[in-house]
Amino acid sequence: MGAVGLMDKIRDDAASTIKNLKAQGMRTVMLTGNNESTAKAVSSSIGLDNYHAGLLPEKKLDITEDLEIWG
Repeated sequence: MGAVGLMDKIRDDAASTIKNLKAQGMRTVMLTGNNESTAKAVSSSIGLDNYHAGLLPEKKLDITEDLEIWG
């Protein structure tokens, strides 16, 4: 019995981009279909404010509409 975990490579400039967005007062949230542990690791490594994992496209849309980003 075994398990293999794979993750896409995080872009080299991801953390600095998130830092710059936050410096401009923006909240950073990742919506992903990836599993909880992968999403948590990515979020932590690049400094996101929050994340939502295990999402289907429809749920991503629902969450986006609920976020207070549209004024």
